[in-house]
Amino acid sequence: MMQESPSPRSTFLRNALLRLLAINLAVGAAVTMLLVGGLLALNPGGLRDLILADRSPGIAIALLLGSFFVTFGSVAMGTAVMTAGQSPDRRGPRGGRPALEQRMPWCACSGPRNSLPQRYAASRSGSRPPAGRATSSATCCGALTRLTSV
Repeated sequence: MMQESPSPRSTFLRNALLRLLAINLAVGAAVTMLLVGGLLALNPGGLRDLILADRSPGIAIALLLGSFFVTFGSVAMGTAVMTAGQSPDRRGPRGGRPALEQRMPWCACSGPRNSLPQRYAASRSGSRPPAGRATSSATCCGALTRLTSV
């Protein structure tokens, strides 16, 4: 007896990554259609009138759809890939000052024990921070953080 080979479509849909990308590409295409349809319906700055007054409005609409499709399809697929490894039941702070204090307890902005005057006095006395700790010339909230190695 001959075995039936699986159709290419069924093997495509069995691959989880390809299925995820295809679904999110379809979401991007739907967003594209909604936005281009909304732009043409609302006619901001006379865009619809300008497109329809052209000798070949189909080319202008195709270029608008194509560029929006590439943009929003890529955004939807990229977002899906970036969030694929996160668990849906993430608990805890989601950014802001409490999260900064939890990740960087040595931070100058997280409390008086590591305040900038104390760190300045320690640097003037010649003591160095422990290896792998970040120090800053202003605060750790700024962009002037560097790692020191002892």
